[in-house]
Amino acid sequence: MTSTIIESLMGSLFLIMGVVSLVPAIILLILRVNLFKYFFLASGVGFYYFLIILLVVPYIPPFGSMSTEESRETSKALVEVNLNALSTDKAKKETDLKIKAEEAAKKKAMDEEAAKKAAAEKAKTEFEMNETIAAADRNFKIEGIRREPANFRDASKGLEYIYVTVSTENNGDKKIIYNPSHFRMVQEPNFLISSKLRTYKELSPGEKITDEIQFSQKINETNIQLKCDFEPFTSFNKIYLIHLQ
Repeated sequence: MTSTIIESLMGSLFLIMGVVSLVPAIILLILRVNLFKYFFLASGVGFYYFLIILLVVPYIPPFGSMSTEESRETSKALVEVNLNALSTDKAKKETDLKIKAEEAAKKKAMDEEAAKKAAAEKAKTEFEMNETIAAADRNFKIEGIRREPANFRDASKGLEYIYVTVSTENNGDKKIIYNPSHFRMVQEPNFLISSKLRTYKELSPGEKITDEIQFSQKINETNIQLKCDFEPFTSFNKIYLIHLQ
């Protein structure tokens, strides 16, 4: 408020000075003095007066609004709004960067966990029934078993028949061979009697089949286990063990 009063007083003083500066020119006019002789004086005074009005009037209420309290408050409000907008944008950018960093860290942790899980699955060699096993470009699992009495000759040896249901799917991009002879019992006698497919079958990528393999086993044998090896007689062959009971 004090600043506004000071500006008003200064503006009034400049106007008074301008008016006073015109007094000599007015006197010359009244006395009808040849103004040509005083052309430069009159021109200078007039220019000075014009300059004073041009520079001072906009700052004198109510002619101008530059020095009003409302203008000051408006300017201050605009500055605060701009500062708040900048602060908001900065806070938003910081929040976005923080969210992106958290998402990246979360994705990295999930990828690492998935990699560990895949490595553990790859290293795993013992499984249970109905557990999918990924090996040799295929997914396979033992879906079930059933027991049946053996024929008279095998029954006289204390044996029974066990039928194991196996599903196999080609999950690679090349053809694979399904062969029932890849499966055998751990416990003696461990030989295969027959299978529903009776022979091997070639599977195209994405193709899936289900087979039932027949084994002979001691009657009421517990802790039955099935072994699988898809690349026998090779240095990189891996044997998988499935617990059937």
